[in-house]
Amino acid sequence: MKGIVAACSLSLASVCLVAGQQPQTLKPAAQQPAVTNQDIEALKRQIQALIAGQIAVQKQLDDIKLMLKAGGAAAEPAPAPAVAIVDSLIDTAGSASRGATEAKVAIVEFSDYECPFCARHAQQTVPDLAREYVDTGKVRYIFKNLPLESIHPNAFKAAVAAECAGEQGQYWPMHDVLFANQRALDAASLVKHGQAAALDAPRFQQCLDSSRHDARIRQDLTEGGRIGANSTPTFFIAVTTPGDTKVRAIRLIRGAYPYATFKAAIDAVLATTK
Repeated sequence: MKGIVAACSLSLASVCLVAGQQPQTLKPAAQQPAVTNQDIEALKRQIQALIAGQIAVQKQLDDIKLMLKAGGAAAEPAPAPAVAIVDSLIDTAGSASRGATEAKVAIVEFSDYECPFCARHAQQTVPDLAREYVDTGKVRYIFKNLPLESIHPNAFKAAVAAECAGEQGQYWPMHDVLFANQRALDAASLVKHGQAAALDAPRFQQCLDSSRHDARIRQDLTEGGRIGANSTPTFFIAVTTPGDTKVRAIRLIRGAYPYATFKAAIDAVLATTK
């Protein structure tokens, strides 16, 4: 037989034979590595792990057999709805906003400048919302800060930078620059972004070095937690009251959904104001 055939067997003299070759001569016993107690214990642990794995697999098989015998499939949890009905008051005093102040409906976004889904919403969905609702005076768009510092270490300072830009009337240009440069939100980069937003550099730097916006950003975080905005982005579609900074949220969208999802929710809320 000319083909290569390997046959291995486990024994005290373990030898692999290849057809057409002579058996390899074993090394003298003195040259073989000694088997230690640690080796034996490690082997025992591996065997125990294999046994545990087999038991777990068998249990899964038994569960499947029982399920099939019952004539049904395992029920999966229902996905969370894209839009939920809520009833929450949100104070928008001091928050950055765009659109007509007399608009009967408001979108309140809780967002994080280092969140990739927030950036996707800002770049792909906000332009359509602005064109159909904000620029036409139907909806006021309000932005609140929700920097998730445990996973986004630069998000809080980026929020400060946006607030500082707002002091010079350039909040939204800075908002767009920050979302377009999420991988460059360190202190030095924020200064460059200020230049891109045409800010007064010394005034912007002085604001960045201060802590005058920290308390308000922390207040947004607290309010977000109170009304269930514990992830980013989270949106509330709310009805407004003339002369009142508090809006009543009646729809919740948690996540960066397509424009059509927002349109359906906004139209439903607008219908309640007629």
